[in-house]
Amino acid sequence: MFCEFWRRVKYSIKLDVKNDASTPKSILTYPNASVGVWWIDPALRPLNFRVGILFLAAVANGYSSSLITGLMIIQSWRVLFGITIDHYNPKLISFTIAALVFGGVPFFIAASYISDRLGRRFCLCIGIWIMLVGSIAQCIAKGIEAFIVCRVMIGIGLAFNQISAPTLVIETAHPRHREEMIVLYNVFWYFGAALAAIASLVALKTHAADDWGWRIPCIVQVVIPFIQLITFPLVLESPRYLVAAGRRIAAEAMLYKYHSVIRRKDSQAIDPLVEEEIRRMSQAITQERNLLAAKKAANPSYSVWREFLSGNRNRHRTFICIIVGIMIQLTGNGVISFYLFPMLNSVGVSSHLVAAAINVGLQFYNLFWGSMGAHFSLKYGRRALWLTSAIGMFLSMIGLGASAATYLGEFHDTGRKSVVHGGIQIALIFIFYGFYSIGFTPLQVGYVEEVLPYHLRAKGVALNWFVVFLVGGGTQIANAYGLVKLTWRLYFIYTSLLALWNAVIYFTFPETKGFSCLEDIPKLLFQDPEYTVNQGIATDGGLQANDIPTAGPSNTREPT
Repeated sequence: MFCEFWRRVKYSIKLDVKNDASTPKSILTYPNASVGVWWIDPALRPLNFRVGILFLAAVANGYSSSLITGLMIIQSWRVLFGITIDHYNPKLISFTIAALVFGGVPFFIAASYISDRLGRRFCLCIGIWIMLVGSIAQCIAKGIEAFIVCRVMIGIGLAFNQISAPTLVIETAHPRHREEMIVLYNVFWYFGAALAAIASLVALKTHAADDWGWRIPCIVQVVIPFIQLITFPLVLESPRYLVAAGRRIAAEAMLYKYHSVIRRKDSQAIDPLVEEEIRRMSQAITQERNLLAAKKAANPSYSVWREFLSGNRNRHRTFICIIVGIMIQLTGNGVISFYLFPMLNSVGVSSHLVAAAINVGLQFYNLFWGSMGAHFSLKYGRRALWLTSAIGMFLSMIGLGASAATYLGEFHDTGRKSVVHGGIQIALIFIFYGFYSIGFTPLQVGYVEEVLPYHLRAKGVALNWFVVFLVGGGTQIANAYGLVKLTWRLYFIYTSLLALWNAVIYFTFPETKGFSCLEDIPKLLFQDPEYTVNQGIATDGGLQANDIPTAGPSNTREPT
């Protein structure tokens, strides 16, 4: 069975693409009017600012997902949920944490259809409004039931946000910055988590005993979707969506304005890189659409979802979408991120302020290593980062399990909590999360986006997030009981899973580093015979004569 699986893998991908005479020229070899440093370039500066606005969706996700970690340290919130320092209700807490899952899971697929049919921006706008309403309602919630319902609503908004925002990042960024932008996107999850940790620490110091202690972090959460809303008019629509919607002129105008400095209306001047971008995306989208139409003509019941299981290459893409979603949640990170306070309490850290300070430090530490991982992925490649992250977590989890077992054994024997073993446990938490942040965090979204062609991208991302939320909800519930029933043995369950993830990454994850143009990946990496996006590329990297359009209505540029 394994041999058959590996045979399919070998025929479906190249784990690495070597540059040789048969490899088409990179799109970055084409002349481009925007060649300076991006922050002084009149086209790239506003483009990257607009792309940066999309990172707020990741910030919102990080804040919403980490909020409960901070609230568990605040006494007034624990009183609301009937939690004491030595006891917490695993059923109630796990249900509260999983409320985001209950909201998000049913809407990921719907969001992918809206993103494809009505546009990435429209889908993002829906998510922003739902999150804003849910966050405001959460601030004034009275009682546990209302609080959980508001969390469900926020989860719905997150579903629309996470389908549209990263897709807009990868589809609107300049080819020179695409690889870096998409891996940086999910790193901003930690920025949101850090804000949640700081808000919880401030609330703990100022309003520990009253309701404002837990309402203040909830009020801060409202700020993120509010900023998203007021900056939404600056968000650009995906040029690939515009081409797919039959609005090629609008796509050209957008690319000429933000990927080049040539913007004169009816100008005879052209930018070779922008023209090649337009040609490649138009050709790829047309080929994908014709291929799907032919399959529907042969079988009227054929749908784009069946495309995920059509052929070895698409099955491999589907495997990556699903397995990445599973791996992200089944590494043991959920034990630390959502149950940090009871975990710290189990190793002797009973001070609320100390626990809150550790939480703040951990989030900024993660933000640093996530940023380093985004940089290293450009230098060393995606596969190297995946493997470094997985191997490091495997070794760290062994240490966490051994340390916890030793600590609890000593506690049962002597009745004393060892400060030394508690310190070792905290250090290992930081080491584990450093390895998680350097690879798994930046690559979870970017890697999945990269391996998918346009017609599968929104739905593939929806499938990935569906699995992330579904598996995450299950593990959050399981971890709540596992910490009580299994104690240190829970760490070794995750150790065995991490060993499996190392093998999966090594044998099945292709290298996507070096593909500045999204349309190159199906042809060069997955070797899809139906995609010939590089036809017509001259061997010297320039446009051929028949690729240079003449001036006219089809080449109208957006006026300055």
